[in-house]
Amino acid sequence: AILYALVSKVSFTQKTADISSKPFYNIFTESVYESILSVMSLCGYVIFFSVVCEFLKLLSPFLPPYLLYIIFLFSEITTGVFNAAALGTVLSQRLFFAVLSSAVSFSGICAHMQLITLNKQSGLSPARFITGKWWQSVTSFFISYIVYGIIFG
Repeated sequence: AILYALVSKVSFTQKTADISSKPFYNIFTESVYESILSVMSLCGYVIFFSVVCEFLKLLSPFLPPYLLYIIFLFSEITTGVFNAAALGTVLSQRLFFAVLSSAVSFSGICAHMQLITLNKQSGLSPARFITGKWWQSVTSFFISYIVYGIIFG
């Protein structure tokens, strides 16, 4: 992440609301309402992606196990990490380490949807954000693969 930030030097501006003219009770009510909407949205994404992963498990006889768990890793990170142990039996330790590092670096589509929902007003382009996360993920894969080989031979 630090390497990507240094290379890309992405900047964005955050818009702030003018609250000086609003009474306290309006500001308080709006903040409670907005926080409830945010929490519901975040939980909704987690539930949606968890259900999709469970549905994909039903297709497991038709999909190769490594493909299924890689899909889990890149869609909803918590479900993916819990199920990633099955990848360890299919891939070499070095490749497993690199894939896991790449997936954790990417953070999952579910996390991206949550961030995009919360950052609507920040000016950050969702396409640019996700593209940057893919590059970070690919870079993390290669760095992890190389470092694993150096440390563990």
